[in-house]
Amino acid sequence: MNKIDRDMLIAHYGKALLKYADIKVDTRDLHKNIAASEFDVSFKFWAGYLQNSDISRVCNIYNAMVKSYHLLLAQ
Repeated sequence: MNKIDRDMLIAHYGKALLKYADIKVDTRDLHKNIAASEFDVSFKFWAGYLQNSDISRVCNIYNAMVKSYHLLLAQ
């Protein structure tokens, strides 16, 4: 499975918004919005979707939540 290059995807999305909708966005804001969404969803459904998971899965989700949280705090 190919991984999505998030930075490239967001950059292209920002360019498309400007080109097709004449909306200029700061891609840092888009990164923060995505981080907020990921953190929110992970936190809300933490117990349900990790029930009976192995420790590596739990650690991966936890680390992703921490990364999203730190991105939200970044200036």
